[in-house]
Amino acid sequence: MARPRTPSNVLQMRGAFDKNPKRGRDRDSEPEANGEIGEPPESLSEDAKKCWFEIAGLLAPGVLCRSDRLALEMAASLLAQLREMKWMVPAAMIARYEAQIGKFGMTPSDRSKVSVPKAPQENPFAKLIKKGK
Repeated sequence: MARPRTPSNVLQMRGAFDKNPKRGRDRDSEPEANGEIGEPPESLSEDAKKCWFEIAGLLAPGVLCRSDRLALEMAASLLAQLREMKWMVPAAMIARYEAQIGKFGMTPSDRSKVSVPKAPQENPFAKLIKKGK
């Protein structure tokens, strides 16, 4: 199986585009995150809707966007089915679920492949500096 493509933001942080600028230009047209994930689709069962919120709540902030709705719907439906059948399902169904949650970085090895922008940290001394002026 081919190795998954390294995300552009990871390559940028590694300096790969500085070393090979063409590599960065080839990725200029990649889509960016496009809004919040929103509410689960009405077509999901009540159990699957609960799984939707559970999965979304476990993910790091900034991982999900509107474009991920169908993938999250699939993961939530699979999890609901697996739980309903008490995980007594064909191995292929479990493998599909593992692959789906892996794409969201929900396994230890896959988590290292997901990167999200970090929020700027507030300087704890900023208030003191402002008061001193």
